[in-house]
Amino acid sequence: MDAKNFRVERANETVRARTVDALRNAILANHFKPGDRLLERELCELTGVSRTSVREALRQLETEGLVEILVNRGPVVAVVDELAARDIFEMREAIETMAARLFVQRASEEEHRDILAVLEKCVESARARNRQEMLDFSERFSEILFAGCKNGLFANLYKTLRARLAFLRMTMVRSQRDDEVAKSINLLNRIISAIQRRDPEAASLACAERIKDAAEVTLPKIARLTERSN
Repeated sequence: MDAKNFRVERANETVRARTVDALRNAILANHFKPGDRLLERELCELTGVSRTSVREALRQLETEGLVEILVNRGPVVAVVDELAARDIFEMREAIETMAARLFVQRASEEEHRDILAVLEKCVESARARNRQEMLDFSERFSEILFAGCKNGLFANLYKTLRARLAFLRMTMVRSQRDDEVAKSINLLNRIISAIQRRDPEAASLACAERIKDAAEVTLPKIARLTERSN
């Protein structure tokens, strides 16, 4: 990822919010790797904003679990080890499976149409092996799902996990094998079918299978990354 992409334009959004987005994207794109120190001076040069904005952004990313503040080292990119990743997958399974059930029961007709369209795009991007589109549409699926389930608590829990889930998704798709992609497509099609039939139990079960599959693929990769960083 080119460092010039981190420049922050001072537009309608607050400088702080745009700085958070720029640094989050840099971490998720692996420009800053787990364990890397995040030096304020360098971040100011990369983004073109003040130290105050950088500090505020780092605090926000700390709440999202992407940054850790270490004694005598300062801010570093958080290391998501296998145990932490397993915890995240377990939490995701708990809230997403219930959100899927509630979505089928409570979502508007427009939300049903939107989520089916996004799921179809997920399948298309997976077949084309377009990693960035796979990530983008997967995140959009989650956004519609948690908005449409009409449960504010689940939506808030998803927001707290969002950045770490994005990191795990990226870890999964970066080196997916053909058989793993084929299985992912099959599971996406099961979710599509369940939502089309307005079957809450089937939608919940299909989402659970998709999450378990993602964990099986991702956790060994996280373990290898952790070993290399030690």
